[in-house]
Amino acid sequence: MFAFMLLASFFTRAGVDPSVSYRLSGPYIVRNLQVFLVHGPDRVPRQRYLTLGEAMKTGKVVVHETGNVQKLRVENHAGLPVSIQSGDIVKGGRQDRVISLDLIVPPGKGGIPLDAFCVESGRWSKRGDEQASRFASNAYMLSSRGLRLAAKQNRKQGEVWANVASQQARLNENVRKLSGKAGADVRANASASSLQLSMENDDLQELVRTYTGALEGILDGRPDVIGFAFTLDGEANNAEVYGRSDLFRALWPKLLHAAAVEAIAAYRGPEPTAPVVLLDERMKAVRGVTAMLAGALNAAPAVRDVAERTRLITREAGSLLLFETRDRAQAGAWIHRNHVHKPAAAAGKHRASSRRHTTPTQPAPLDGFQQYRAPRGRPTVLQLAPHNDDPRLRQRTNQQFVPLHNDRAGQAQGHR
Repeated sequence: MFAFMLLASFFTRAGVDPSVSYRLSGPYIVRNLQVFLVHGPDRVPRQRYLTLGEAMKTGKVVVHETGNVQKLRVENHAGLPVSIQSGDIVKGGRQDRVISLDLIVPPGKGGIPLDAFCVESGRWSKRGDEQASRFASNAYMLSSRGLRLAAKQNRKQGEVWANVASQQARLNENVRKLSGKAGADVRANASASSLQLSMENDDLQELVRTYTGALEGILDGRPDVIGFAFTLDGEANNAEVYGRSDLFRALWPKLLHAAAVEAIAAYRGPEPTAPVVLLDERMKAVRGVTAMLAGALNAAPAVRDVAERTRLITREAGSLLLFETRDRAQAGAWIHRNHVHKPAAAAGKHRASSRRHTTPTQPAPLDGFQQYRAPRGRPTVLQLAPHNDDPRLRQRTNQQFVPLHNDRAGQAQGHR
């Protein structure tokens, strides 16, 4: 994989926070997936959180079936609060479900309502050795932008089911293409409509590992990473940023798996003719990610108190969305920010990627850029001022990250 380092730095101020600095490194590229790491300080240094997956695995958290498709109940027997993520899939019960909204479950609390949607339309009974009254595990998350928006923003069960079926169909097509197995089918015999069982499919998992195997170690030696963003074929898609680096690291395997599955479903091929991603596509990805992270921070907030400790703030600016989760027990500090770039109205009509049919050794320069070849052994660092129409490429002689852009003009009033 062609190694390429870049950094975009910008500062924002939101609500009770002091000035917040994000720094980006990347992209780390596998096939059609470009991953950026988000670096920054911990926002909640004195409060640790468990994830739903690790808490369910140890039996410290139990998620109960209620008989209501869109409402579950959770109890926390751990000594720490549990951070449940919108998009977490819980397996078992009468139907596999996806959690709709972020929730912070305080320690020692039980009977807390948990908003959910069904991601398995064909079952309403016990499956195999699982219990119908409770859920067995949380190993995966929603793995498409359409699914995430259906569950989190639009909150429509029919739309969730339609997106599950659509993703299964796209995965079938591309798993067959990429694995060379004409009869591959991610839909399980035990329950063809189950997204969870599709995620467990052996052929899909083998392809997922071609992505995750190359990317899972990119956090090593980078203790200040608090999140990531990704693009597909250079188009900005999603970013997950957390108030603690250890919370992000605990969620990283699930987040990376979901991004890999989405990349497989979106794969258009064929492979590039050389292990090079062209400069214009890299810049497209950088610009898209920078805009996605910053674009909605100043939009008017919609505030919802979901539970005792959980306040959700949503901001929308055109095609950009920001879902922010705040812990009311931590002076209203945010612990999770989900930045989303919504697809354009015509996004369903896939356009061919610019890099598929271009000679890799002769990239067409983007407006305002110069082609630059670093000396052998020197890393190339892309410097980008997100609101500057004349960004520049410069050579760096070391691998230190360099701040590039201070934007203190945009400040939004937050809520306690």
